[in-house]
Amino acid sequence: MRGHMMGSVLMFPVYYAVYKGVGLLMGDTYRPSSGILMLAYILFFLGGDLPDIDSPQAPIRWFTWGLIPAALIMSLWDLEKAEKLFEPLEQWGDVLYLAVIVLAGLLAGNALKLLKHRGFLHTSTFAALYAGVVFSWLRWGMNLSGNDLLFPTLAAFFGVYTHLLLDYRNPLVIFRIFSKRQS
Repeated sequence: MRGHMMGSVLMFPVYYAVYKGVGLLMGDTYRPSSGILMLAYILFFLGGDLPDIDSPQAPIRWFTWGLIPAALIMSLWDLEKAEKLFEPLEQWGDVLYLAVIVLAGLLAGNALKLLKHRGFLHTSTFAALYAGVVFSWLRWGMNLSGNDLLFPTLAAFFGVYTHLLLDYRNPLVIFRIFSKRQS
């Protein structure tokens, strides 16, 4: 499991060099800010271990117990909505709203036990899904555009692919669209 994390750490500079090289070939001299570079690194690193979220030994599985509620808070936190939902509670409505979000996140994290290891999460479809979620969050949640949107989105996608490359000796296996059938 630590191998995936180390692989992500070592492969991120390679990803950045390739992104920059392709950009230069196309006449683009993009240089990310330190915040965008750090965001891309975190998304790449998370993607590097994310396919093992269904494994009890994976560090990311335990991290997600806190990460899923944090993601829900970032995307759902709206004090006006909390005030409307829990109007009778007045000042305590936001506390209850936060508790509901955290509980939903913990339940979602617990649902990971239902996944089969090296199934759907080890596919190209999952890599694209992760990148799609990241794209949506960056575009509409953080209002990013251009290279500031593309660079971290592709980092998320290729972070998952780093994991897939480290897992399989047969390179054709990593291009699976769907998980393999179990007989």
